[in-house]
Amino acid sequence: MNDEEAAGRVLSVAAEVLGHKRVATMPTPAMGAEDFSYVLQRVPGTMMFLGGGLSLADRRYRVGAPRPAAREKLVAAQ
Repeated sequence: MNDEEAAGRVLSVAAEVLGHKRVATMPTPAMGAEDFSYVLQRVPGTMMFLGGGLSLADRRYRVGAPRPAAREKLVAAQ
């Protein structure tokens, strides 16, 4: 379960960096990484999803899907 203070901080920083219009909370919980819940039982924190700007049609090809979609220009080489 997300820690309310940590979740608030993540939302605040994301809005500051990305802009308020690009930050949203999920209306229902998701089981994106159920093993992360074990960490959150011991350490206050929160889980977030960072999108890559895929269109609604491309969202069916998320990372982990048999045919993941990615926008290569969003991946910075450093």
